[in-house]
Amino acid sequence: MKKIMIYFLVVFTLIFMISGCTEKEDNNKKNKDENATTAGPILLEDSTAEQGTWEFYNERAEAFVKNMANGYFDTAFDMMDETMQGLMSATSLQTDVWNVLRLQAGKYIDIHEIENLLSSDGYYVCFVTSKHENRGVTLRVVFSENGLVSGLFVDGFPDIEESG
Repeated sequence: MKKIMIYFLVVFTLIFMISGCTEKEDNNKKNKDENATTAGPILLEDSTAEQGTWEFYNERAEAFVKNMANGYFDTAFDMMDETMQGLMSATSLQTDVWNVLRLQAGKYIDIHEIENLLSSDGYYVCFVTSKHENRGVTLRVVFSENGLVSGLFVDGFPDIEESG
């Protein structure tokens, strides 16, 4: 029940954030952002870091976001635990999460930074801030110890300064 409430909170937060947004997506556009790479999906078994280390969870958090940015929603969906998969589909991950974020922030450019926090319940929390053409997006991606996504939240749309 808690997971269902979390899913609806994410969806309603996204809808609330874009309310009043007049930009419309052209339904004939590709699912991929123009700046996204086309090298193929990043798979869980591609991980090189040792489980239980921040490098392991950061690698998975980056892969999760990049899979969505590159249009590999089935692969991103496979990175979720059973409870999260019961709350949404790969299609809803695309339409209810990623496409809504793109409406608000613009086309994905790259990962800006990843920050970490370990909760007391043994979950690993990565704050992934990605750079988009209009502003940043910070996602809180929660991992179980085995490296599957067990929570996903939008934490904000920060301004990211251009460097250099």
